[in-house]
Amino acid sequence: MRDPLTCNEIRQGKTIMTRRLLMMLLTYGGAISLGLVQSPVSIPVTSLAKAAELQSSSTSVATNILSSEKDTTFNKVTVLNKSGEKLIDLVNGETDEIAGEESSFFGGYKDNNGNKLSHGLYISAQPYGPVGAGCALCLIASQDSIQEGGGRPAISGVDYREGARGVHRSGNYDQVGLYEYIDNTKARMVLDVESYSSDGLTLKTSMTEDQMNRLHRNMYIQTNSMDTTLAETGLAKGEIPTMRNYFSYVRGWDSKHIYVTGWAVPGIGSDQVGQVPSAIYDIYRSDYKKPVVFVGAPDKSFGRNLFMMYDGNRATAQATSPIHNFEAEEIDMFITNETRPHSVSFHGVTISPVFGGPRPDPSVLTTDSYDMLLAGDLPNHLLVNEASGNNVIKSNSFYVHGNEGVGRSGTGYKQKRIGFEYDAYADNGSNNLRFVHYLSKENTEIGWYSTAMHLALVVDGTQGDIDSGTNEGEIVWNRQSNNGGLELCGGSGACGIRQNFDGSVLLGNTFLLANSALSVPMGASITFSYSNPSDQIAMQSNGENSLQIRSQKGSTVKLEGLKQISIESVTYDGLGTKPSAGTQRYCSNCFSRLAGISFRGIPVWWNGSSWTDSFGYAVMH
Repeated sequence: MRDPLTCNEIRQGKTIMTRRLLMMLLTYGGAISLGLVQSPVSIPVTSLAKAAELQSSSTSVATNILSSEKDTTFNKVTVLNKSGEKLIDLVNGETDEIAGEESSFFGGYKDNNGNKLSHGLYISAQPYGPVGAGCALCLIASQDSIQEGGGRPAISGVDYREGARGVHRSGNYDQVGLYEYIDNTKARMVLDVESYSSDGLTLKTSMTEDQMNRLHRNMYIQTNSMDTTLAETGLAKGEIPTMRNYFSYVRGWDSKHIYVTGWAVPGIGSDQVGQVPSAIYDIYRSDYKKPVVFVGAPDKSFGRNLFMMYDGNRATAQATSPIHNFEAEEIDMFITNETRPHSVSFHGVTISPVFGGPRPDPSVLTTDSYDMLLAGDLPNHLLVNEASGNNVIKSNSFYVHGNEGVGRSGTGYKQKRIGFEYDAYADNGSNNLRFVHYLSKENTEIGWYSTAMHLALVVDGTQGDIDSGTNEGEIVWNRQSNNGGLELCGGSGACGIRQNFDGSVLLGNTFLLANSALSVPMGASITFSYSNPSDQIAMQSNGENSLQIRSQKGSTVKLEGLKQISIESVTYDGLGTKPSAGTQRYCSNCFSRLAGISFRGIPVWWNGSSWTDSFGYAVMH
């Protein structure tokens, strides 16, 4: 049985009164609920009879005594062990304001010999229900009390009294080892300012005793007054406007004044002594249109800030620390005594902004927002030691599979398998264009020479599945019968350009030999196309040592073994009247006036105005 006993604190140096003399054995006492500064301290403790019995017993037990004392400058409640060492200090007005005047301390003090006192914290719980009953340790950073929204852990967070509707809305029945909550916490106070000076401010209205009791030395204080000599650079980049407001820390106060350690703009402003906040007021973070101060107000909320340090001075030849290995955080998942497929779900780290309200809008986030930042000068920023059959990355746009690859048919391996792909939509989702890397097994042999690698454009289909969608063309390395080469293939599957291992290139049936001239197989042709298809000219080999140049209009020239030229035979009417001067043709019904009509069929030349024989005389026909 535990009795709730109350310590009623009377602040400002007055005596701490108790309803009873408190003594507690933490070994037998259970949890302690500590309300600091603002409210009485409610402490469920072991019953007094049991405590007195244990204290008077001759049995040696490690008693932990909850005592109270008065000091000329502050009140505190201290938990001591039987040796008089401090286990917990609950203080109001403690002189070490940097440690935090509302903080409780487990260990950390030094004994009379200068040795640090060390006291760990062991919490063992078995959560049994939603909200606060669902966590072993709940850490809340909020202005809300334990009965208000932020103060209640969002663990299966529905009101069980709603009956079936509450069960339906809960979604999950969770338990949480460590639950953390933080919000954009309200300032402790927002106070109107009469005027500023270099060492503080004068308030428009005097503070009440309650307000003064809420102040602490070293407390954050920030103004809505701006240093407009500093440039604003955030808005143009889609970021939060540059913070140009004056900040400081509280060092003292009376009812009409708050004294500070010195005004400045954090990070980018001047560090000159004697600065005074201006009469130009912020309109983004607030819009009071008058001078105000936010007391006890942070400027940024951290969910968690893990700070680690290695000091090389402790690792010299006369080392005082042997630690050289650091692990920032490790998540282990141990699964045993389970063999059923897909029977355990494990999610490592989930980061998911959720947008609420009547009109959720992701554009409220700044352009420099991110889920994860990997920075600093490290040899490796991300190491992934996946099993070969795992998906390493699976996002809407990017997919990376493990390195299991492909295998021969009949071995249980796929004949085609995607290694990675990048996906992007055309016309807002009409088609998915997938840039895909995949391997294919080309035959039943073992080894690299029977495996091809592809980079392909695949339209639509399922991410990670090469057998879905339509292949619209690809580059292939090491295709069957072309080991060490690559090919450029169309969506039809036909490969029009092929480079062999030796560097030679095949354009369809046309070879381009590495470091050599163009090689055209017999029967293949090279075509010169023009805007008018009727002007097309083609070169084709039509026999050994023979090359034919042919016009679509019917003219043909043959080069036979580079020893003779075969020119197409035409009649005089087919010679034409607009060739270039010097053009040579063969006229089948022409003759020279020097030889007579009996010698029909001669070569003729165009001299710019007429066709002539070899002597320059106009030909007859």
